[in-house]
Amino acid sequence: MAATIKMVAERAGVSVATVSKYLNGGNVYKENAIRIQKAVDELDYKLNDVARSLKTNKSYIIGVLAASIQSNFIAEIISTLQCSLANYGYSTLIVDYQEYEVLEKKQLDVLLKKKVDGIVLFPFQNEKEIVHLIQKEKIPVLMIDNLIQDVECDAVVTNNRQGVYEAVKQLVSYNHSRIGMVTGPLKMYTARERLNGYLDALRESQIEIDEKLIAVADYDIDSVYNCMK
Repeated sequence: MAATIKMVAERAGVSVATVSKYLNGGNVYKENAIRIQKAVDELDYKLNDVARSLKTNKSYIIGVLAASIQSNFIAEIISTLQCSLANYGYSTLIVDYQEYEVLEKKQLDVLLKKKVDGIVLFPFQNEKEIVHLIQKEKIPVLMIDNLIQDVECDAVVTNNRQGVYEAVKQLVSYNHSRIGMVTGPLKMYTARERLNGYLDALRESQIEIDEKLIAVADYDIDSVYNCMK
């Protein structure tokens, strides 16, 4: 006979309500959490995701809308994200739109139909319309490595401007003065910030800015290769 939540509670020596709270991601005393998890493992208790979703009105699924999962940058973040979410009882549904704007909207529909509890967005272009569509559904959205002007949205970004600034200043310290820059599409926040960091460093170093040494590429190897040539 399959184990029940009541059996888990009896084995752990806590109430059914405490077990339910723990299984649904709520905070319980550390000692209770340890006993409950031990009982779950010993009884091989399987959580009924359908029943849990009906009770909590949550799917316990986080959607990931990625420009391309072939990117090492994106793949590494998704891998870490999956492990972190699993600790809170969430699974991930990953869709890849292969950098096609039309496919991106179709893949977003897949996530919305699955009633995901949140969406992590890896942008390829300026995703203002996509973010608005998600927010219209009252679904939390987190953008990775991009910000959009006039759109309020949680985001995780690195300090692109400062990073490039420091790289250029390092080259200047080696007495280099003809320093080129290959950046991404300037409609992207990160690309603009990197270019600004480059320009900041040249101006501060009193090096004349040569527009011929600045190239704008797409985010693919061939495009960058051609710009470097």
